[in-house]
Amino acid sequence: MEVQKNLRREKILKAAERLFAEKGYENASIRDIAGVAGVADGTIYNYFENKDALLDALVRGLIERLGSRESEPLGLAEADAGRGLEERILERMRFLHEDYERIAAILPVALGRPELRSLLRDAFVAPVSRSIEAELAPRRAALEARILVAASLGFQVLMLLGEEETKAAWDDPALLAPVWARFIRAAAGGD
Repeated sequence: MEVQKNLRREKILKAAERLFAEKGYENASIRDIAGVAGVADGTIYNYFENKDALLDALVRGLIERLGSRESEPLGLAEADAGRGLEERILERMRFLHEDYERIAAILPVALGRPELRSLLRDAFVAPVSRSIEAELAPRRAALEARILVAASLGFQVLMLLGEEETKAAWDDPALLAPVWARFIRAAAGGD
Protein backbone atom coordinates (compact mmCIF):
# COMPACT_ATOMS: atom_id res chain seq x y z
CA MET A 1 0.00 0.00 0.00
CA GLU A 2 2.79 2.45 0.92
CA VAL A 3 4.67 1.64 -2.30
CA GLN A 4 1.56 2.34 -4.38
CA LYS A 5 1.01 5.62 -2.52
CA ASN A 6 4.61 6.71 -3.19
CA LEU A 7 4.30 5.76 -6.87
CA ARG A 8 1.10 7.80 -7.21
CA ARG A 9 2.77 10.78 -5.49
CA GLU A 10 5.71 10.58 -7.90
CA LYS A 11 3.34 10.30 -10.86
CA ILE A 12 1.57 13.48 -9.74
CA LEU A 13 4.92 15.27 -9.29
CA LYS A 14 6.10 14.21 -12.77
CA ALA A 15 2.84 15.47 -14.28
CA ALA A 16 3.19 18.80 -12.47
CA GLU A 17 6.82 19.05 -13.55
CA ARG A 18 5.91 18.43 -17.17
CA LEU A 19 3.00 20.87 -17.22
CA PHE A 20 4.84 23.62 -15.32
CA ALA A 21 7.67 23.30 -17.85
CA GLU A 22 5.35 23.23 -20.88
CA LYS A 23 2.58 25.63 -19.92
CA GLY A 24 4.13 27.62 -17.09
CA TYR A 25 3.21 27.41 -13.44
CA GLU A 26 0.41 29.99 -13.65
CA ASN A 27 -1.24 28.31 -16.64
CA ALA A 28 -1.18 24.73 -15.32
CA SER A 29 -4.22 23.83 -13.24
CA ILE A 30 -4.73 21.06 -10.72
CA ARG A 31 -7.26 19.59 -13.19
CA ASP A 32 -4.57 19.58 -15.93
CA ILE A 33 -2.09 17.91 -13.60
CA ALA A 34 -4.63 15.30 -12.54
CA GLY A 35 -5.42 14.54 -16.19
CA VAL A 36 -1.77 14.00 -17.10
CA ALA A 37 -1.20 11.95 -13.94
CA GLY A 38 -4.28 9.83 -14.64
CA VAL A 39 -5.89 10.53 -11.26
CA ALA A 40 -9.01 12.34 -10.10
CA ASP A 41 -8.59 16.03 -9.24
CA GLY A 42 -9.36 15.33 -5.58
CA THR A 43 -6.66 12.66 -5.38
CA ILE A 44 -3.99 15.34 -5.72
CA TYR A 45 -5.24 16.96 -2.52
CA ASN A 46 -4.58 13.70 -0.65
CA TYR A 47 -0.89 14.30 -1.37
CA PHE A 48 -0.53 18.07 -1.75
CA GLU A 49 -2.45 20.91 -0.12
CA ASN A 50 -2.43 23.01 -3.30
CA LYS A 51 -0.43 23.87 -6.40
CA ASP A 52 2.13 25.77 -4.32
CA ALA A 53 2.77 22.61 -2.28
CA LEU A 54 3.40 20.75 -5.55
CA LEU A 55 5.90 23.40 -6.59
CA ASP A 56 7.56 23.27 -3.18
CA ALA A 57 7.93 19.48 -3.46
CA LEU A 58 9.53 19.88 -6.90
CA VAL A 59 11.96 22.51 -5.59
CA ARG A 60 12.93 20.47 -2.55
CA GLY A 61 13.37 17.35 -4.68
CA LEU A 62 15.65 19.20 -7.07
CA ILE A 63 17.69 20.67 -4.24
CA GLU A 64 18.04 17.27 -2.61
CA ARG A 65 19.13 15.64 -5.85
CA LEU A 66 21.40 18.33 -7.27
CA GLY A 67 22.59 20.13 -4.17
CA SER A 68 24.72 17.38 -2.72
CA ARG A 69 26.07 16.46 -6.13
CA GLU A 70 27.02 19.96 -7.20
CA SER A 71 28.95 20.75 -4.04
CA GLU A 72 31.52 18.09 -4.96
CA PRO A 73 34.72 19.64 -6.31
CA LEU A 74 35.52 19.37 -10.00
CA GLY A 75 39.05 18.31 -9.10
CA LEU A 76 40.88 20.94 -11.13
CA ALA A 77 44.08 20.28 -9.20
CA GLU A 78 44.02 16.57 -10.08
CA ALA A 79 42.70 16.94 -13.60
CA ASP A 80 45.36 16.87 -16.22
CA ALA A 81 45.15 19.14 -19.22
CA GLY A 82 43.35 16.31 -21.00
CA ARG A 83 40.20 14.32 -20.35
CA GLY A 84 39.91 14.29 -16.55
CA LEU A 85 38.01 17.56 -16.25
CA GLU A 86 35.93 16.88 -19.35
CA GLU A 87 34.85 13.52 -17.95
CA ARG A 88 33.77 15.15 -14.68
CA ILE A 89 31.83 17.84 -16.54
CA LEU A 90 30.22 15.26 -18.84
CA GLU A 91 29.13 13.26 -15.81
CA ARG A 92 27.54 16.36 -14.24
CA MET A 93 25.88 17.34 -17.51
CA ARG A 94 24.30 13.91 -17.81
CA PHE A 95 23.10 14.27 -14.24
CA LEU A 96 21.55 17.68 -15.08
CA HIS A 97 19.99 16.25 -18.25
CA GLU A 98 17.97 13.89 -16.10
CA ASP A 99 16.51 16.87 -14.23
CA TYR A 100 16.15 19.36 -17.06
CA GLU A 101 12.34 19.30 -17.11
CA ARG A 102 12.25 19.95 -13.38
CA ILE A 103 14.69 22.85 -13.76
CA ALA A 104 12.56 24.24 -16.62
CA ALA A 105 9.48 23.95 -14.42
CA ILE A 106 11.02 25.68 -11.41
CA LEU A 107 13.41 28.34 -12.66
CA PRO A 108 10.86 30.73 -14.23
CA VAL A 109 8.73 30.64 -11.08
CA ALA A 110 11.73 31.05 -8.78
CA LEU A 111 12.81 34.23 -10.56
CA GLY A 112 9.53 35.86 -9.52
CA ARG A 113 9.40 34.59 -5.94
CA PRO A 114 11.92 35.91 -3.41
CA GLU A 115 11.55 32.91 -1.08
CA LEU A 116 12.29 30.43 -3.88
CA ARG A 117 15.19 32.53 -5.17
CA SER A 118 16.66 32.56 -1.68
CA LEU A 119 16.15 28.82 -1.23
CA LEU A 120 17.81 27.95 -4.55
CA ARG A 121 20.63 30.45 -3.96
CA ASP A 122 21.39 29.04 -0.51
CA ALA A 123 20.95 25.36 -1.36
CA PHE A 124 22.44 25.26 -4.84
CA VAL A 125 24.23 28.38 -6.08
CA ALA A 126 26.20 28.99 -2.88
CA PRO A 127 27.59 25.43 -2.55
CA VAL A 128 28.45 25.27 -6.26
CA SER A 129 30.20 28.64 -6.04
CA ARG A 130 32.16 27.57 -2.94
CA SER A 131 33.14 24.31 -4.62
CA ILE A 132 34.50 26.12 -7.67
CA GLU A 133 36.01 28.92 -5.58
CA ALA A 134 38.06 26.44 -3.58
CA GLU A 135 39.80 25.31 -6.75
CA LEU A 136 40.57 28.68 -8.34
CA ALA A 137 43.44 31.06 -7.74
CA PRO A 138 42.72 32.73 -4.36
CA ARG A 139 42.97 36.32 -5.52
CA ARG A 140 40.00 36.11 -7.89
CA ALA A 141 38.29 32.94 -6.78
CA ALA A 142 35.02 34.35 -5.43
CA LEU A 143 34.25 36.48 -8.47
CA GLU A 144 35.39 33.88 -11.00
CA ALA A 145 33.39 31.14 -9.31
CA ARG A 146 30.26 33.25 -9.51
CA ILE A 147 30.92 34.09 -13.16
CA LEU A 148 31.19 30.37 -13.93
CA VAL A 149 27.94 29.71 -12.05
CA ALA A 150 26.29 32.64 -13.87
CA ALA A 151 27.44 31.24 -17.23
CA SER A 152 25.88 27.90 -16.32
CA LEU A 153 22.61 29.52 -15.23
CA GLY A 154 22.65 31.71 -18.33
CA PHE A 155 22.94 28.59 -20.43
CA GLN A 156 19.83 27.24 -18.68
CA VAL A 157 17.97 30.49 -19.41
CA LEU A 158 18.88 30.24 -23.10
CA MET A 159 17.46 26.72 -23.04
CA LEU A 160 14.22 28.00 -21.51
CA LEU A 161 14.02 30.67 -24.19
CA GLY A 162 14.29 27.95 -26.83
CA GLU A 163 17.54 29.20 -28.37
CA GLU A 164 18.34 26.58 -31.02
CA GLU A 165 22.15 26.54 -30.86
CA THR A 166 22.04 26.12 -27.10
CA LYS A 167 19.45 23.34 -27.39
CA ALA A 168 21.54 21.51 -29.99
CA ALA A 169 24.61 21.74 -27.75
CA TRP A 170 22.63 20.62 -24.69
CA ASP A 171 21.39 17.59 -26.59
CA ASP A 172 24.99 16.52 -27.24
CA PRO A 173 26.78 16.50 -23.84
CA ALA A 174 29.87 14.84 -25.33
CA LEU A 175 30.30 17.85 -27.62
CA LEU A 176 29.51 20.42 -24.94
CA ALA A 177 31.68 19.04 -22.11
CA PRO A 178 35.02 19.91 -23.77
CA VAL A 179 33.81 23.48 -24.35
CA TRP A 180 32.88 23.86 -20.67
CA ALA A 181 36.20 22.28 -19.68
CA ARG A 182 38.16 24.83 -21.75
CA PHE A 183 36.09 27.63 -20.22
CA ILE A 184 36.77 26.41 -16.68
CA ARG A 185 40.46 25.77 -17.37
CA ALA A 186 40.81 29.32 -18.71
CA ALA A 187 39.24 30.70 -15.52
CA ALA A 188 41.43 28.50 -13.34
CA GLY A 189 44.58 29.10 -15.38
CA GLY A 190 45.43 32.56 -14.22
CA ASP A 191 45.63 36.02 -15.70
